[in-house]
Amino acid sequence: MVQKQIQGILHFDIREMRTFPLKNNEVYVPFEVIDSKEKFQLLKEFIQEEYANFVNR
Repeated sequence: MVQKQIQGILHFDIREMRTFPLKNNEVYVPFEVIDSKEKFQLLKEFIQEEYANFVNR
């Protein structure tokens, strides 16, 4: 679920970029997708939000 959210935010499909299978608890963001400061900021904000949600459970 988190993988799909990140793919939607950064507009990429990991299945088109990598051939190895991901485990259910893994999230993979290739460095070539983070090609601007804006995308890095989006990723940073997403991680902070998800971490806050995890801590507040």
